[in-house]
Amino acid sequence: MDELAGLGKLSRKRLSNVLRNSKGCVSVGLVAETLCVSREQARLYLSSWVKNGWLRRVRRGLYFPVDIAAETLD
Repeated sequence: MDELAGLGKLSRKRLSNVLRNSKGCVSVGLVAETLCVSREQARLYLSSWVKNGWLRRVRRGLYFPVDIAAETLD
């Protein structure tokens, strides 16, 4: 059972902006475009959000947000 980790203020703002621009799924391109960063930096953000339990990887390059009410990643 993986526990959800907290987010810092800046990371929360970035993720919030990305999720606001998404239509349910999040991709590297969406993160890069929304945050005006390189695709490599976008991958690092996605990796961090997955590691902390805020996004779940569905397949390479495609992620979905974890329900905000979730306590674990089961």
